[in-house]
Amino acid sequence: SRKGGDHQLLLPEQRLHILALLETVRQFLDVAMKELLLHTRRREQEHHHCFLVRRERYLLALPVLGTGGGFAGDLTGRIVDQLLLYLTKFVTQRDDVDVVLVCADEATYVHAQLMRHKKIMSTMNADATTSCNNNSNLYFPCFQHLDLEQRDGALRLAKLASGRHLCLFLGAGVSIG
Repeated sequence: SRKGGDHQLLLPEQRLHILALLETVRQFLDVAMKELLLHTRRREQEHHHCFLVRRERYLLALPVLGTGGGFAGDLTGRIVDQLLLYLTKFVTQRDDVDVVLVCADEATYVHAQLMRHKKIMSTMNADATTSCNNNSNLYFPCFQHLDLEQRDGALRLAKLASGRHLCLFLGAGVSIG
């Protein structure tokens, strides 16, 4: 099995490599958030409009680390899996930041999207009560603002959308002259 989170199949040095990459990511996010908050506070004190506050959340971009020149191309899938889990937990714990994972090639991007899709589908297919109480807040951070009935409705709607059973209607409406 090539499951990304399955550390039992990794050699000790491979596990250490992934853990070291995650520590690098943790340090980057820590420094980036401190700098963003410091810059924003400084600009507010100087009464200047800050370009960082034009968005609802700060946006950080992070490349998939350690897979190119780091000679760990055979671990790319596992690294992406662990990065997505770590970054999802990070943005779930904060309400002021979002992170973009930048993939250098199509195969890495496809793998990342497939993992996200699998996690979302497993959350939607889980028991509604269990899903809404435990897993859904991790994969759908906005769920923390919804009650159980709203979460169930959102999951049903997401399931319909992912199954291509929704249609989007766009138009000007009757108010257009």
